[in-house]
Amino acid sequence: MPHPSLRYWLASLLLGPACALALEVGEIRVQSALNQLFDATIPLPTLTPEALNQVSVKIASPTMFEEFGLDQ
Repeated sequence: MPHPSLRYWLASLLLGPACALALEVGEIRVQSALNQLFDATIPLPTLTPEALNQVSVKIASPTMFEEFGLDQ
């Protein structure tokens, strides 16, 4: 079963703007253990260094979590 924070992060990706859905992401590498603050790295293999500087990652709003029946 995936780490609970991983599910929240993935949900936030899906709830983001449509242009973000076109972004290719690599396999997530989770460094944190259960009941620790979530710490992970996700490669973005198709981005140039210039484009990478323009990427903004945010957690979805509480409203979006509620809409999809997820705990925040």
